[in-house]
Amino acid sequence: MDDPSEIFSLETFLNSPEMFYDFAKEFNWDEYQPTPTHYFISFLNKKGLLQMNLTQNIDCLELKTGLPAEKLVAAHGN
Repeated sequence: MDDPSEIFSLETFLNSPEMFYDFAKEFNWDEYQPTPTHYFISFLNKKGLLQMNLTQNIDCLELKTGLPAEKLVAAHGN
């Protein structure tokens, strides 16, 4: 690949899905911690101000803040 971001393109995935899956297996998801923004989303939920959190992230960091899974829609899966 000339551009590393190609691994996330639909065309690459459809042609060689194993490339993405091999890449994803290498991540240690436990290493990553929520940011203040992730905690703010959870805060909005606790205050009853959040109907749903839609995200394109695949790391599930929102769940680490205590956001209920039923309030999270991961557009790209997780």
